[in-house]
Amino acid sequence: MKKDIDKKKEEVAVTRAEQVARATVAPLMRFRETEDAYELRLNLPGIEKKNLQVQVEEQTLAIEAHREETPREGLTCIRQEFPVVNYRAAYALPDDVDPEAVSAKLTNGILTVTLKKREAAKPRSIKVSIG
Repeated sequence: MKKDIDKKKEEVAVTRAEQVARATVAPLMRFRETEDAYELRLNLPGIEKKNLQVQVEEQTLAIEAHREETPREGLTCIRQEFPVVNYRAAYALPDDVDPEAVSAKLTNGILTVTLKKREAAKPRSIKVSIG
């Protein structure tokens, strides 16, 4: 009987969630600008720091992340609709970004990447004298 059940499990069609789990997707993001920097926020639910790569090469920011599914001892998964997703994205950086002044912070599944502007690109006030 157990062999029949095991065989039946193997014959079950791949579910939509399993198909999604094999996919690599671009994370949801928001890109904002301040006077001194740009801020990129990405939604990476379930991602741990050890499974995250953030790289800047020339004027491109590349982000890759994957979520590991850790099997629990004594627990057999019959159906799973929480996909184990891989994230990948690449963004062309504005020309005024200093590629040496990029920082990233992961908090509660939100990756915040701060891209500082070059000093020459920042607006400055010029005092005008009369006379």
